[in-house]
Amino acid sequence: NRIALSQLGVYYRERGQLAKAAPYLEKAGKLYPKDFDARANLGQLYDYQGRFQQALVELDAALLINPDRADVLVNMGIIRARQGDLAGAERDLVRALQLAPKYEDGKYNLALVHFQQGRLDLAEQELAGVIRSDPDFVEAYNSLGLVLLDRGRRDEAVAAFREAIRLNSAFQDARNNLQYALGIGSRDGQPP
Repeated sequence: NRIALSQLGVYYRERGQLAKAAPYLEKAGKLYPKDFDARANLGQLYDYQGRFQQALVELDAALLINPDRADVLVNMGIIRARQGDLAGAERDLVRALQLAPKYEDGKYNLALVHFQQGRLDLAEQELAGVIRSDPDFVEAYNSLGLVLLDRGRRDEAVAAFREAIRLNSAFQDARNNLQYALGIGSRDGQPP
């Protein structure tokens, strides 16, 4: 049945066993094309597999069934941003935030899109808002540090990277970015 197929598929997908997940999720999507979970789960599988166009088709189909799912819109925005469609990503993320204004993942990803677009003021505002709402959002501190660094505010960037590391001492990206900001490394973590 639909629930068993979806549960098995999600079980394998969440454990990174995409080849085992695919038959279950694809069968659920084919047998139950009007089921939101079947389409959304299949879309996530395709995203994990790097089949981004197919992922967008499935997630869009899920939204036709349930248009009020901010999480699906955020996933679509992330996929579009990864593909370089920043305008489409921004559209999806703004729509997600219209549905769920306090959805921190949506705000965070919108900030990343603004950063990629070179709209540093908007990126900084969004990231500062995310941090105010969720002071433990480690990635937001790291991203804020990058924005501040690009804006020429090195000391503030260093403080943001240090806060990310304080919250998660194993966060290697923040460590690399801190070293870069201090002039003792590069953004990719390699020596200068």
